[in-house]
Amino acid sequence: MDTNKKLMNRRGMAMNHPLVLFIIGFFAVGFIGAIYVIILAALRGSTTDVDAIGVINNTILLFTNFTDQFGTIGLVGGILVLLVLVAAAGIGSYVAYQKYKR
Repeated sequence: MDTNKKLMNRRGMAMNHPLVLFIIGFFAVGFIGAIYVIILAALRGSTTDVDAIGVINNTILLFTNFTDQFGTIGLVGGILVLLVLVAAAGIGSYVAYQKYKR
């Protein structure tokens, strides 16, 4: 019984690692942003006010058009962020595996 509790505690440690929490939070923010863009697109289709449509279009472009807004540096920066996240996930998985293994 005591061994089972220790095993469960080791499994739960990986989800409490700051790196794992950061990655989950990063993807949660991206998911919320995607929902926000979908809602804005639905609002754009339901309004006839020219000013509102302009604001909605600019907001959607803000979220979806990073490469045109920032040029090459935006593309390179985005790729670097993705590479860092993949590396962080790999390092976090390795650390969690090592702690679980002990």
